[in-house]
Amino acid sequence: MYKFLLPLLFLCAVGSTSFAQKTWTGTSSERWTDDGNWEPLGIPASAANITIPEGTPNSPVVPAGSNINFGSIKLNHGATFTVEAGATMTSTASQNRTLEILGRFINYGTITITNNAVGPQDWAAIEINNGGLLGNAGTLTETGTISVGIFVVSGELYNASGGLLSLDNNFGLVSLPRCDIINENGAEIRVKGTLFSIADIVNNGKFVCDGNVMLMGGTTKNEECAHFQVNGSLTIDDEASRGMTNEGTTIITDSLKLPMGIFENAGILKLKTLDAADQDNFKILYNQEKRTGSALVTDDPKLLIIDYGTESGFDILGIFSDQEGTQTAGTFDGYDFTPVLSLPPGSQTLYVQMVINHSDCVYTVPFNYVMSDPPGTWTGAHSSAWSRADNWTYSKVPDATMNVYIPAGTPNDPVISVANAVTNDLTIAAGASLTMTGRGVFAIYGNAINNGAFYAGVEGAWVAFVGTGTQTIPGVEYSVLSLGGDARKQLTGDASVNSLILLSGNTKVALGDNDIALVNNALIEGAGAGSYFITDGTGGFKKENVGSQEFSFPVGTESGYSPVVLSNLGIADNFTVRAGDGAYPTYADNVPQGSPVTSMAVNKTWYVSEDVPGGSNVTMSLTWNKSDELPSFDRGMCFISHYKNNKWDEIPAGSVEGSDPYTERRSGITSFSPFAVTNPNSPLPVTLARFDVVSEGNTALLSWSTTSETNSDRFEVERSSNAKDWESIGAVGAARESQVLTDYRFVDSHPLVSKESFYRLRMVDTDGTFAYSRIRNLSFSGSGKSLAYPNPATEKLFVQNSTQVSSARISDMNGKVVYWTSKVSDAGIRVDNLPAGLYVMEISWTNGLKAVQKILIER
Repeated sequence: MYKFLLPLLFLCAVGSTSFAQKTWTGTSSERWTDDGNWEPLGIPASAANITIPEGTPNSPVVPAGSNINFGSIKLNHGATFTVEAGATMTSTASQNRTLEILGRFINYGTITITNNAVGPQDWAAIEINNGGLLGNAGTLTETGTISVGIFVVSGELYNASGGLLSLDNNFGLVSLPRCDIINENGAEIRVKGTLFSIADIVNNGKFVCDGNVMLMGGTTKNEECAHFQVNGSLTIDDEASRGMTNEGTTIITDSLKLPMGIFENAGILKLKTLDAADQDNFKILYNQEKRTGSALVTDDPKLLIIDYGTESGFDILGIFSDQEGTQTAGTFDGYDFTPVLSLPPGSQTLYVQMVINHSDCVYTVPFNYVMSDPPGTWTGAHSSAWSRADNWTYSKVPDATMNVYIPAGTPNDPVISVANAVTNDLTIAAGASLTMTGRGVFAIYGNAINNGAFYAGVEGAWVAFVGTGTQTIPGVEYSVLSLGGDARKQLTGDASVNSLILLSGNTKVALGDNDIALVNNALIEGAGAGSYFITDGTGGFKKENVGSQEFSFPVGTESGYSPVVLSNLGIADNFTVRAGDGAYPTYADNVPQGSPVTSMAVNKTWYVSEDVPGGSNVTMSLTWNKSDELPSFDRGMCFISHYKNNKWDEIPAGSVEGSDPYTERRSGITSFSPFAVTNPNSPLPVTLARFDVVSEGNTALLSWSTTSETNSDRFEVERSSNAKDWESIGAVGAARESQVLTDYRFVDSHPLVSKESFYRLRMVDTDGTFAYSRIRNLSFSGSGKSLAYPNPATEKLFVQNSTQVSSARISDMNGKVVYWTSKVSDAGIRVDNLPAGLYVMEISWTNGLKAVQKILIER
């Protein structure tokens, strides 16, 4: 290799591709961007070849904020060139020596060079020669197919603290004798190709080479606390007394090769293999008097760590599965590494944190570890039979205390066809499967996690979750699903059961946001106050084909069992039911709004939905416990109320059935949403018939109407710019008690005219409970463009963009509507039949915008 590089000193004289030539004069200032500093006059074009001579009045500086494109730069001996922080320079020229540095090149900014030149194998994108200096405290990135990224022929490469050099070439970095490469503390050099050096290298920071490193001369020193990493092999081939000294941490993922030269370890060395022509070439350094030593780490299956120097201060701080040291992977007792049980099987990279030589430096050293498969791991080596021992690690069929892991890629996936398959935890990996036959019975005592496929729906297959602790249940298709063990279960996905759900003891199943469905004629047994489905999210219990035969949905909340019984005299349909705590004034898409009522109702909401709306005729029974009743609730005079059309309805009241629990019944139900049990004149809410917001000049007009009010106190108007953060901008008193249409108005005199405004009503009752209206939005952008004209008008009014109008209404000043239409033609609106005077015209467009304009009609 050394002989191969010698002709480079001569070949570097080969010319580059010809571009426009520019020479720095520095006549006007030091600024690169000053036209008067160049010969010929003018800032260099992006493809220019630039020469910076010595002895100019001012040395060039690329100022912060500049974005410079260039072809090539030659910095002559004695000249200085500086790139300030915040400046960028970019070159994509494909030629030899994009940067030729014979003087001092100092970079604080960002330099990016992409060079895809095809030439001799010793062409370089950056060359440092004739005693030149490349000093980097910014970011310098070099990529491309040219042979050498940086070639230090004669000079110095200095990477200061905060500097980053990133080189991606066949030979990322090459240096010859009498050259220095210095990487300071806080700096980083990344070389993605081979590093070839006959120079001196001093590393105080982070030096990473993703290829091989060849130290063929000079001395290399990795200082204390520094990190030198070779993701390949490190070869030292020099005089017998020269080579590399490590006082920090040196990591070699392949071999350390010492045909000649030495490697002296006074820090922490991690390697795979050592290949030394003479064992004396590898020197282990320690000093008992100074209490310094060294350590060697290798990828032994047990993690081999050998330290030298009994008082060196060597210590293991921890072993982790992440480089940041936040996830413990196991313990090391000085001889053996013991992994945590949660460590996944297979080969993986772990990290050991270490200290040595009584230093404050903490070294993180990666090592490869192969986690053997624990008992209960399926191998499928011989067949698919669960019950065959040689299909499992350690030739042991799982028992109730063993965790089962089914990996992907085994010769055979497991099949349960026996009546005594058991496990503690079950994990099915992505890409793996577990299948049950009609004779299979599978008892699970722990948690089940299905990331692959769990086929348990074949007729007759029986899966039983029988653990006495909390268990997770995968959302798959089951034939028979048995739930016992007097413990809480958690469904983790949508599930269906095509034969039987069997509940026993005090077993409650939380659904979260998942549904569980009884398919067709499947049955459920054992449900009651002790065992039922807790609907604590958006998930519910579904029964397919509900017809005239009554079916009880075994649902409830954390506070108790609240089943729903349905029979359907109409067209059979699939129904989903869930129960929730609290009865609320209003709901938006089945989500409660505001605070719950506090009296004269059962403290529950039952949510019922059908798959195909229409055609049903349902009789419903709702059941609750005495503890669910709010103060002043009267069991002798109550009814099931249905929330529809944004309001609660009211039917004739009657008395309940049963005695703790209690049941109320309602027939003739044809649509579905929230249901509650309440008394007449209960505090269930104001019924809001409409709520509109339109612009009127530079103000926003809010109007709304109610059809009934009970114990209503006030309407608080709230405004927002993002529909998340709200502010109160006023209030309007309510009618308190009303069963007739009541209109309200509010004017926002200072709306957010520069952006979209959002409005809502906070409807507050006399007892302090409240509910929110739906949100309305208003944008003033464009609202003044498409109003009616002429104004004043005599015979006709015209509306701009009339084809986009969804409605237009004209009212007199008393609020009486004198004209309304849902379609405006180009012929205009006739107003010659209206008395002269002032009117208000409201226009709505199909894009949702609304506007209000006062119109004067004259005669």
